[in-house]
Amino acid sequence: MTLRISHPPGRPRERRYAFDVVFREFLGVDYEAAEDPSIDHVRIECGGCGSPAVLAVDDRFLRTADDRWLRRDSLPVSPLGHWRLPPGSATSGPDLPVLFAADGRPPMDCDLHLPIDIFGGIFFLLARYEEAVEGVVHDRFGRFSATASLAFRESFLERPLVDEYVEILWSMILRLRPGLQRREHRYALHVSHDVDVPFLGCGVPLDRLLRGAAGDLFVRRSPSRAARRLASRLLRRDDIDPGNTFGFLMDSSERAGAVAEFYFMATDRTCPLDATYDLEAPEIRGLISAIHSRGHRIGLHPGYETFLDVARTRDEFERLKRSCDRFGVRQDRWGGRQHYLRWRSPDTWQNWEEAGLDYDASVGFADHVGFRAGTCREFPVFNLRTGSMLALREKPLVAMDRTLLDPAYMGLSPVDCLATMKSLAATCRRFGGTLSILWHNTSLLAAADRRLYADVLEAVR
Repeated sequence: MTLRISHPPGRPRERRYAFDVVFREFLGVDYEAAEDPSIDHVRIECGGCGSPAVLAVDDRFLRTADDRWLRRDSLPVSPLGHWRLPPGSATSGPDLPVLFAADGRPPMDCDLHLPIDIFGGIFFLLARYEEAVEGVVHDRFGRFSATASLAFRESFLERPLVDEYVEILWSMILRLRPGLQRREHRYALHVSHDVDVPFLGCGVPLDRLLRGAAGDLFVRRSPSRAARRLASRLLRRDDIDPGNTFGFLMDSSERAGAVAEFYFMATDRTCPLDATYDLEAPEIRGLISAIHSRGHRIGLHPGYETFLDVARTRDEFERLKRSCDRFGVRQDRWGGRQHYLRWRSPDTWQNWEEAGLDYDASVGFADHVGFRAGTCREFPVFNLRTGSMLALREKPLVAMDRTLLDPAYMGLSPVDCLATMKSLAATCRRFGGTLSILWHNTSLLAAADRRLYADVLEAVR
């Protein structure tokens, strides 16, 4: 059945994007939409069984005037209101945060009324609107931090609010037309690894090698690690290098039924915050070939300076593909993640689109786990400045090892880390979403680190 949607004037491309994501991407339901200047709400008509049944959905955000669009005074007003949910709702709490409240008065000619601006809220979260407004504040790495986000301030960062909004909308549609069918989504695990430092000894510049070995001896109190670091470089043996935990990572993913993705840097090695390895070095070539031969995927980890630079992004992607082609690595889709999670709406998405990449996996916060885009599902992206939906897709990042464990961020104990990952997995399962996690090979140097990672994958598999 095709739903008929009528909506007020204003933001036609933004509305079409929100409708496409909700109905075609997430629900798998066809629809027809038309503008109606006589209404101030979104009207959804469900045909069949006699006269059409009508659901009225409040509408506010996408009627924002042009002179307020992408300005701070168009943002949701804190504290947010909450809508009390009926028992049994497929959500993460007893009530629902309302980003944009309308007057709440139902139209006279509707069968049901949803007093939440569902489509405006979904667009706001998916397009990362709050990160693109004038005067937005960034951290010392040029990132928008979790603590600056509305979701963190209003305590819903660990709730995929977009997915909850979709479920509430669908439950209302089913009340009008019981028995309608939708697309089913199944829980999945997306495991990825940013290859910042593939080896601690093999191929490492001498000054970094000596600093690292000194740290092993005098800071970490691990003479054996220092010896393996030095021996791996002296003997050119990556198999004894302490940073080479890639076999363990692939074994772990395979036991969990996941295909892992390994994102490699292809920089010109001029920025001190980028990796120092050469893609053409024998040990890197062997590593990429081994990953590919086991059925895992290779991706791009663009350098520190690329997130606002399409030319550098394109150059690094082309460099990676040339090397992979020489190594016999062929893939139907290419994606990856920004170094340091340096990502900005909508510029970085546009860079990736123009560079020819198929998907990005950068949209997660460095300082806190959760659902930065409000969803645990892959979705097509929207450029707020051009007002257009891109071919690029986003695989939103939910949790990173350093976010969980680093004292500069959440600083969780192993026990609390595992509990947090179990909770995030349960949320993703509830909505048939994907739990996307990032773990670095250099976070697994100690036996206790590897045990924790194995426990995490076992809990979320």
